Amino acid sequence: MKNWYLVYCNYNQEDRAIINLERQGVQVFCPMFSRDNHSPHKKGGYIFPRYLFCLFNPEVISKTTINSTRGVSQLIKFGGRQEIIPRMVIENLMFYIERSPEADFKGEGSPNLKNLSEKVSAIIKGIFSECESDKRVLLFFSLYSLIVRDIAKEIVEIPVKK
Repeated sequence: MKNWYLVYCNYNQEDRAIINLERQGVQVFCPMFSRDNHSPHKKGGYIFPRYLFCLFNPEVISKTTINSTRGVSQLIKFGGRQEIIPRMVIENLMFYIERSPEADFKGEGSPNLKNLSEKVSAIIKGIFSECESDKRVLLFFSLYSLIVRDIAKEIVEIPVKK
């Protein structure tokens, strides 16, 4: 089954990694600031420098193949394990990028965001308003951990002993 994974690229090799991953049949999502919006990021560029989101089936394309692709440094692991990035994270990033950067982000019309906390909405808004790329990456990881924790709470109900 195809899932989203996070890939870390070599320095200034995002474009090379995208080209080579797409040649292998991997769908790549690389969020970018547009050059024409009126934001602090007037020059455009990558929202998360050196990070790409890749959609592929590890049974068809091995993780070793992804790691050995030119421009790619490694697939990111969380806690020593290869983790899947939830689709709702990618969908919400795509949704916000398509919107006007000046619009107030409240999650209205956003896929799967209506059930999540206000913290998640605030983090997504913070990602797109932050000027420093390192802070945007840290905000993404906090977003990821919040969403995964919310999903885990829904999936696993811990029985209460009486």
